[in-house]
Amino acid sequence: MATLRRNIFSKAERIHSKKKINELFEKGSEKTDAVFHYPFRIVYLKQNTTEPEFPSILISVSKRLFKKAVDRNQIKRRIKEAYRLHKEILMGMQNTNKPSAFAFVYVGKEIIEYSKIENKMKAVLKIISEIGLDNTNING
Repeated sequence: MATLRRNIFSKAERIHSKKKINELFEKGSEKTDAVFHYPFRIVYLKQNTTEPEFPSILISVSKRLFKKAVDRNQIKRRIKEAYRLHKEILMGMQNTNKPSAFAFVYVGKEIIEYSKIENKMKAVLKIISEIGLDNTNING
């Protein structure tokens, strides 16, 4: 009987360290880079990693744009689910090009339905897997 691979989003895949968060959002840092594909702005650490299978991620939704926590949490849940289902796209990347951490910053001004978020997440992950750490910025 073949073993089924579970698509899980484990605690190890989440960024908890304030040091790592500050490193991701440090202005003018040469360690980080960004990709924009509406409704996401993805910031990632260029430091490649060979240890974890998948990079750790952070999901951010602006309190300024979405006053109610219910709305912010709904968007975060949709983004997490879309990432969880399609993170396999990153498996095509070589370990030498794989970033160690991502921050998905939601920049949309309205709550979009899950199917659109899922399609955008697929596109973003494909862009990231194609450019790796060589190119710096792609707008979409």
